[in-house]
Amino acid sequence: MKLVVKIVKKIGAQALQRRLFKTLADEIYYQYGELLLHSEVRWLSRERVLEHFDDISEIVQFFKQRDEPIPELENSIWPRDFGFRVDITDQSNELNLQLQVRDKELAEMISDIKAFIKKLEFWEQNLTDENTRHFLVLSEKIFKVH
Repeated sequence: MKLVVKIVKKIGAQALQRRLFKTLADEIYYQYGELLLHSEVRWLSRERVLEHFDDISEIVQFFKQRDEPIPELENSIWPRDFGFRVDITDQSNELNLQLQVRDKELAEMISDIKAFIKKLEFWEQNLTDENTRHFLVLSEKIFKVH
């Protein structure tokens, strides 16, 4: 997560870099466009930063062109770890939203948390068995590597 925030801040730090990144993004039809540049608060929220950072190939290309490569992004393991983080963060956010429902009873919250813990145990076993069916982004990253 620290690396992702560092890169986002680096892109947004200077107007020239923002324009260069926007130009590169436009050239290759980067699906998020200027979302990360116009809404730093939204983009840097821990809930969504990983989701918006999902396709890192354009970011890698941008920093290579600027002679500022980021070796971690080119590591074959990093995208898989990143995919796992995106999936787990998404699931954690869903639990968080369930817990924030107005007038929700404490017993219901406890039940939601216990159910989430059971899901974590189930997912852990799935991953031990190399089953990534419940991890869509991780599955995609593994598929791209092979």
